[in-house]
Amino acid sequence: MNLSDIEATLRNGLHDAILESVKIDYDASTVTLAMRVWIGLLEPSKPLSGRSPVMRRATLRLTGLSYFVIEPPQQLVDTEGGVSVSGDDGESEHPLPALPPDSFRYRFFASDWNSFIHLGARDVRLDWDESEETAWERAKAEE
Repeated sequence: MNLSDIEATLRNGLHDAILESVKIDYDASTVTLAMRVWIGLLEPSKPLSGRSPVMRRATLRLTGLSYFVIEPPQQLVDTEGGVSVSGDDGESEHPLPALPPDSFRYRFFASDWNSFIHLGARDVRLDWDESEETAWERAKAEE
């Protein structure tokens, strides 16, 4: 499975996700991304207020890692709580390493930094770290 396959199963893909942490295990050739994935919008509780996004905690586990490259930020902003990212299977303008035939390329655009995170891996798995109901309840409580 690749990240485009996972995106196809999500209502909003990996658009407007929040990347909370990255853990790379070079010995095991894996990377673990802790994220919050957009799953919907709350109806406004007050007149003239906007609809708040509902974010569900998830972990992406990539195996068979070939590379993981974070471009330097073009702008520095406070990223407390995570970095806003959107998935993109487009091609990079930068030269990237060749991949084994059974691997995929992918990148995230980090809008807080105005730069990309590039990766190449063999497989990926999405694990939900909380139920959809819990995500909706948390979003209502934070509103």
